Amino acid sequence: MPPPAAFHEQRRSLERARTEDYLKRKIRSRPERSELVRMHILEETSAEPSLQAKQLKLKRARLADDLNDKISHRPGPIELVHKNILSTFLHHHVIMLFPHQKHSWSFALIFLFMFEKFFHLHGNCAKCLGGPSPAF
Repeated sequence: MPPPAAFHEQRRSLERARTEDYLKRKIRSRPERSELVRMHILEETSAEPSLQAKQLKLKRARLADDLNDKISHRPGPIELVHKNILSTFLHHHVIMLFPHQKHSWSFALIFLFMFEKFFHLHGNCAKCLGGPSPAF
C-alpha cells in the first residue's frame, strides 16, 4: 500500500528546506570579492560585469600585439655576434649539430644560451666538440 500524498509532500518540503539551509550556509561562508581578487580568481576591474569578458579579450590582444612587436625588433644572430653576446664558435657548432634547425634562430639562441651557461658553471668542453676552447 503506497504512503499517503501528505507524507510525500512533507518529505519534499523537508528536502527543500535542507537544500535551502545548505545553500544559505555556503553563501554566508563564501570569500569576499577582495579575497577572490587576491587569489587571482577574479580580475581587479571597474568595468561592468557584462563588459568584463570583452575587456579581458582586449587585454590579451594588446599583450599579444606587444609581444609580436618586441619579437619583430629583436636583434639577429650577426648583431649578437658583433656585440659579443653570441659566441661564433658555439654558433658554428649549433649549425653543424642541428642543420635542419639552421633557419630557426630562436632554437639556436636558446641552445647557445643554455650551452654557454652550463659551461660557465662546469668549465669548457672543447674535447666534446672537437674544437678550440671558446673564449668567454
